[in-house]
Amino acid sequence: MTFFKGESLFSFFFRKQVVFGELDFSNLISSSGKLYIKPKALIGRRGYLGNVRDDDLMSLLEQNEIIRKQTTLFSDPTYHLGTIKRYFYHHDFPNNFGFDRDGTKGLAYCQVCIAENIYRNGIGYFKYEWLKRGKCTRHNTPLLFVSRSTRAKTVEALTAVISGRVPEGSVKSVTQDITATSVPPTRHQGYMSRMDYFHSFLTKDSPVRMTMCLARDFYLWIKSNVDKLNDDIARKLRFDNKERLLSSFHNYRHQYEKLGYGRLACFFFIFLDMDDRDFRKFLDEVSKEIDVFFGVYSPRSLSEKMLKSNRYNCSLCPRADWSKSCPASQTIIRSRVYYPVVAGSGRNMRVITEGSFSQLTPEKVAFYVSKYPESRCLVYDKKAEPYLGRFLGWSENCSSEFVDEDFHIDIPLLSGSK
Repeated sequence: MTFFKGESLFSFFFRKQVVFGELDFSNLISSSGKLYIKPKALIGRRGYLGNVRDDDLMSLLEQNEIIRKQTTLFSDPTYHLGTIKRYFYHHDFPNNFGFDRDGTKGLAYCQVCIAENIYRNGIGYFKYEWLKRGKCTRHNTPLLFVSRSTRAKTVEALTAVISGRVPEGSVKSVTQDITATSVPPTRHQGYMSRMDYFHSFLTKDSPVRMTMCLARDFYLWIKSNVDKLNDDIARKLRFDNKERLLSSFHNYRHQYEKLGYGRLACFFFIFLDMDDRDFRKFLDEVSKEIDVFFGVYSPRSLSEKMLKSNRYNCSLCPRADWSKSCPASQTIIRSRVYYPVVAGSGRNMRVITEGSFSQLTPEKVAFYVSKYPESRCLVYDKKAEPYLGRFLGWSENCSSEFVDEDFHIDIPLLSGSK
């Protein structure tokens, strides 16, 4: 494991930077010697992080209460990739950590916990809870607090603490626990509009994740099974009766309106709680469980399961709007539909997509291949004008398994190419 249970993000970065000799601690400690509660990695120097897996980074952010892994009905499993990039890799973020006045805290620790960690692991580390509270919840004792006025002096004190020594000037902490600032409600207590009620189901924990194509099939199933709707279901949806509910399906021209995802989620949980036989049959016959792979630098370092519609082939998805927003497109659609069809040789190498030609350099082709190593590449005879009749076969990872060696395209910058 690359981090310890309960370890703070600050502690993880500090240990890594000390080991790798990265002695610029401006990302961890303010100029006045305070610790940043939610620090970020040193910009442009990700090497000191080592070969840390994306799932470990996500777990570290989760135990530091930066993210909350939650499975909701229409949630995107790739949602937290942006947070991983922000804290560890700084993709598309300026060189500005943006800490507010409550983003720092003085050095506080539990001496008994540090001693136990050194005994078990050979090194001490700082827990996230010490950045929030004034006492140790494990031993129910006040934390020791060390006040330092500069970054360099705080680093000296930190090094002493994790090695088991007590820095000079350590006193029992009297700092109060950090609590969230209460925000006054904008509406009177207990009030929730119908739209807010629908929206609440979008944040409700769900046993499955549903893709856009299956959501559309579910909407069509509801339309074809309106006889299942009754006054009881209408009241659960905040309507007076079934007639009011059915009228909400139409616009002022009496045309069917597209149901929002909030209402679809509400219907889903209602039929799920009812254990409706036809609803179960619909899921069994129409849906299919797939694995969605994604990651920051490795496209398959993380995976989540989703339910998709059997009626649609992801590699031939007819809906461009789905391919832009559907989580499954993170690997399935882009790696199959937009994976290049290669033709030509040398600097004249071309990539063919959807029947059109686009001139690309060998370096760009190599980038495509290295980005989607699990997919397949179409290989054409590079001595002739490429068209469907001259298609030679599939090439796994650009090897010549299915094609003549004479027709294999040598793609530079790609390890393992022949």
